[in-house]
Amino acid sequence: MSKTKLFRLLWRFNAFVIAIAGMFAVGILAIAILFLIKDATRTRNVTSVVNVDNEDEIDEEWSFGSFREVPGTSIVLLPLETEQNYAFEYSGKAANSVRNILFLDTVSQNQRWLVNQSEQLILKYQPVVPPTQEPSEEQEKAVGIFYQIVENDTNNDGRLNYLDRFSLAISETSGERFKILYEDVDALLGNKVLENGDLFVVFEKDSQTQSATIDLEAGEVRKARVIEKLPVLP
Repeated sequence: MSKTKLFRLLWRFNAFVIAIAGMFAVGILAIAILFLIKDATRTRNVTSVVNVDNEDEIDEEWSFGSFREVPGTSIVLLPLETEQNYAFEYSGKAANSVRNILFLDTVSQNQRWLVNQSEQLILKYQPVVPPTQEPSEEQEKAVGIFYQIVENDTNNDGRLNYLDRFSLAISETSGERFKILYEDVDALLGNKVLENGDLFVVFEKDSQTQSATIDLEAGEVRKARVIEKLPVLP
């Protein structure tokens, strides 16, 4: 075989390999584009978000979520939740959130709502259970319920969510004596249940870091103070 024929065969083989590689690359690129389009247009699920934008078309469904027991009582907490479906850019969005809580007494079958309307977003709610002394045969018993509630769209983004300022509130384990203790809170830095059943919280409000000791049985703040920050060095 002459050198010319061998060169032509090698050239054709290389061209064939390059063509196959190009087709493979185009196929990979097409698949990647399809995945990107699918991801960009899929429905995105989020939690603890309420769309309050009047310009959006919102399909809203209400339902009860799974109940939570209140330790040491006959009460269970049944959250009323909404699922909102609406357009978001080129895709859809589904937002689930707790809007109210139904208190059910499993013995008497009595029931009551936490509040008489469901416009707010309940970010978090938790039974407050004092720590037991070890060893102890006593059953843990909650002394109240602690809440973080968003009532207004404070950052004007058309949503109620964790980016908005919120309220700190408490109630009895039955849902009675619901009381908002602090409004327009920027952040909850932590909370701890004390041995006497009081709740100690640290939060940010009005550009200050504050602490408070809450007496849940009395439904009031027992102690409160502003936490001093370190002085700024010159």
